[in-house]
Amino acid sequence: MLSHRINASLFVLAVCGLFALCAAGGWAGEAKMDEDGIVKGKSEAGIAYMHGGVGVVDRQKMEEKAKAKGFTLKVNCAGTNREYLANVHIVISGSDGDKLLDVTTSGPWLYAKLPAGSYDVTATFNDEKKSFAGVKIDKGMVVLQPRWVLREEPPSH
Repeated sequence: MLSHRINASLFVLAVCGLFALCAAGGWAGEAKMDEDGIVKGKSEAGIAYMHGGVGVVDRQKMEEKAKAKGFTLKVNCAGTNREYLANVHIVISGSDGDKLLDVTTSGPWLYAKLPAGSYDVTATFNDEKKSFAGVKIDKGMVVLQPRWVLREEPPSH
């Protein structure tokens, strides 16, 4: 019974933390979670984005929305053993170095609707950066797949 209360408390804290991040401007521009649990917004530079994808159904819905809305970049964040990751800080800058999007993801996928051009993308997880320089956006969707080696916790005795 106590473990159920602890799990429920942790869930409530996680949800409150997510909403606090949104309210405090933890994501650039105006970001809102839709009925599917996908965070959508537009950066101060006018770049539309969405992130999330914690469950299979969520990822399917994101993929459908991305295709329908003409998103041009997908960042798929995972460990080297393909474990999906959230709380990845992603920065997209233009060729002039101006920051166009600066977000922390709520799930493993980030989509951005970038116009044709060249971009630098940096994804940071647990203080480890993965950089993609000169990402060319033209026609269709570009997919980036940053991967991190996840450190295992030592076994408890």
